[in-house]
Amino acid sequence: MRKISFAVFAVFIFITSSAQDAKKFLKEGNTHLEYEHYRKAANDYKLVLKDEPRNVEALFNLGKAYLGSYRHQEALEMMEQAISISSEIDKYQDYWLGRAYHLNYKFDEAVEHYNKYVETISKSDPRRADVMKFILECGYAKEFVGKKSYYRIDNVGAPINTKTDEHSPIITQDGNTMMFTSRRYTEDGESESGNFSEQVLVSTKLENGKWSTPVSFEHNLDGHDATVQLYDNDSKLILYRNTGAGDLYVSELTNGKWSEPVPIDEVNSQWPEIDAYVSKDGNTMIFSSNAKSTNHDNSDLYTITKGASGAWSEPVSLGSNVNTPYDETSPFISTDGKTLFFSSTGHNSMGGFDVFKSFYDSETESWTTPVNLGYPLNTPGDDIYFYYSNEDNWSGYFSSYRRDGLGEKDIYKVVFIPNVHISGTVTDLNTGETIADAAVQFVAAGKENEVTSSTLDIKTGKYLVNVLADQSYSVLVQDKEGNTLGTFEYVVPILKDSDPLDYVFNIEVDVQAPELITENVSEALVPEDEQVVSIDEDPIEISDEEEFKEESEVTTSKPIVTNNLVSNETSTKTQSTTTSKPTEGAVKQAKEHFKMDNIESGCKRILHHVYFDFNKTTLQESSFDELDKLACLMSSDSKVTVEIGGYTDNVGNDDYNRALSQKRAEAVVNYLVKQGIPKNRLTAVGYGEEHPIASNDDEEEGRELNRRTEFKVLNK
Repeated sequence: MRKISFAVFAVFIFITSSAQDAKKFLKEGNTHLEYEHYRKAANDYKLVLKDEPRNVEALFNLGKAYLGSYRHQEALEMMEQAISISSEIDKYQDYWLGRAYHLNYKFDEAVEHYNKYVETISKSDPRRADVMKFILECGYAKEFVGKKSYYRIDNVGAPINTKTDEHSPIITQDGNTMMFTSRRYTEDGESESGNFSEQVLVSTKLENGKWSTPVSFEHNLDGHDATVQLYDNDSKLILYRNTGAGDLYVSELTNGKWSEPVPIDEVNSQWPEIDAYVSKDGNTMIFSSNAKSTNHDNSDLYTITKGASGAWSEPVSLGSNVNTPYDETSPFISTDGKTLFFSSTGHNSMGGFDVFKSFYDSETESWTTPVNLGYPLNTPGDDIYFYYSNEDNWSGYFSSYRRDGLGEKDIYKVVFIPNVHISGTVTDLNTGETIADAAVQFVAAGKENEVTSSTLDIKTGKYLVNVLADQSYSVLVQDKEGNTLGTFEYVVPILKDSDPLDYVFNIEVDVQAPELITENVSEALVPEDEQVVSIDEDPIEISDEEEFKEESEVTTSKPIVTNNLVSNETSTKTQSTTTSKPTEGAVKQAKEHFKMDNIESGCKRILHHVYFDFNKTTLQESSFDELDKLACLMSSDSKVTVEIGGYTDNVGNDDYNRALSQKRAEAVVNYLVKQGIPKNRLTAVGYGEEHPIASNDDEEEGRELNRRTEFKVLNK
């Protein structure tokens, strides 16, 4: 009889033990997956794969667990890896592959697998309807991704977002406090599913514009608590609590303290009520509830109104235009009460919850058919809890899972970029006659392939283009033979919801001398009912309103005009021939003024005597002496390049302040160009509220100092 060595026996025991552990973890993972405890299931499957990296069941099921915890890309990777090892793993594998491809924007592959799965189930199987809906969603998704809408979407980032779930952002009217819901670690520990309980957190905006480290809301319970809405001038707070099947509560702010939340009996039932929104006048509430839906398995939107006695009416459904056999939730009512935003898994959703918009028709006393807000705001996953920020109706916050996120659902800020209509005439500078055969092209900066063009109307000599706001455009005018008559720069800033969308831009070109170069500044749009500047007039303002009402106005100055398409090098040569080299005495005086013995890279100075009209971008005449000294300094050394930085205080909207500071910096750059400094040696950057040098809490000692213009030597 042969003897087995101890080493061989130990290896045998180790392999047997590892196999038993893998089998145990696989079984536990499958149990957790069945109960939708995705985080725990994923941990079990990873332990299996540590010992058995080619275990196809663990690989494929890990993909399912990742799908359930919003790790869509990793989910598809796991499933594809499993399929590469074995083509037959799971009798529902085509369903799961369809879901994974769908959520990863691979819509054709998703439909292929959905169709394969449908062939395996009977026509009476209720799962068939779900899969057919997924197939429709893929079609909607391809359509929306193919004609994407225009939004600027930014992750709010840490410390608001973490690797766990953050959602339901609500913002105070001044924009300086955010309350939101998070599943991050708390002392209460994790729940049975492996997730931590949802808690309400509060963060405030710091002087540098960043959000502070969130703190726990004072009335969080041990179970799930979630944010819903602030209303009545931020004095009342609606919360969700996991009592009963899920109820809504309200808390009131008194002397800086929130009262103990009390249930809203008018809407709560034995079924889940999870979201609500009270109109600005306090007389209408729209809320979501499962109480009256079929089988109580999906949420619909209902409204109640407050009567003369102050009592709420009985709930009334928003109707079949809004409600579907699927879920409708997270309502938001515009200030005027005429627009409703909400999220739905029905209608023409791309998948999961999408954000929709509906308008109130006063004649029919009903809400219109909802409009999907489209891609990239909506995705094949959940996009939900949209909340307009009160400070600026072109922007808001919402919750979504995206590949650039920090983990699961994150909170994002979205800025809507509207289309504006620009019309005008093209006339000869010398004769004043309309050039009826000309064509006008608008080309967005950095998007040379996206050209918007218009030929002049033969009778009126007018052109009309539709372009996006928040863009800088090169405007090219050509005659019927294609010869360039002039090029211009036209800047469309960030707009407020109250701003007009129709503007006039009349253009004058010098047909006799197309080689003439004239450079001026384009600061903003001119509304259609205002007089439009020509290239020979002084700047005018787009508004006579002087008061600053959270949003400042911007003045319009002369458009940048180049009557011939030339390179920067040609333009520089043309300008430099008109500027003489400054004297040594002038240069010495300029260096002493800015306290600079030598011009060194990285050197930064504040331009203390540069002033603009109140909330405008027009330079005051008292600024010219300071800027002339800077021009003198730069003229003394042709190798020096400089950044002009514009800064504001923190009053008003972030996006507007950044745009205002950018245009002020550009105004300084253009002044220096007129003094003979080549434009390719100057860079304008608007920092807005960033990098304050004093507290914004005080005007004389703080905000006044933060409203400044700086120059920085980039290289020498």
